[in-house]
Amino acid sequence: MAEARGEARLTRNGQALEAPYMRYDRDAANAIARDGLRYYRPGFYLTADSGNVQIDDETGEFNQATYAVIANGGRGSATRVESLGGGSYELTDADYTTCAGETKAWQLSAERIALDRASGRGEAFNSVM
Repeated sequence: MAEARGEARLTRNGQALEAPYMRYDRDAANAIARDGLRYYRPGFYLTADSGNVQIDDETGEFNQATYAVIANGGRGSATRVESLGGGSYELTDADYTTCAGETKAWQLSAERIALDRASGRGEAFNSVM
């Protein structure tokens, strides 16, 4: 188990995790970060208050997050983002838009949004546009 404070950075399997505090269990390939983190994997970027990442299977949970889907310009915020692996994400109490800038022509807000980067599709549940 390794613990780091300051500007910690973990890179592995095409992913990068940066945070002021990080604890990494190499045997379990699990990283816990808090106090504001940045997480990148090809095609997806997010910032969050805290998170827990299973590095080898590319899954994780992030709290109070803002995110960006690089391929289509999708972005938004969520109370919780769960990375399910294989490019699938589940967002809770989330919003989503592809509009650039602060003024948005449209924005989707939902209790839950499921994004599947492999298919390029998403589903929103209990949503308002």
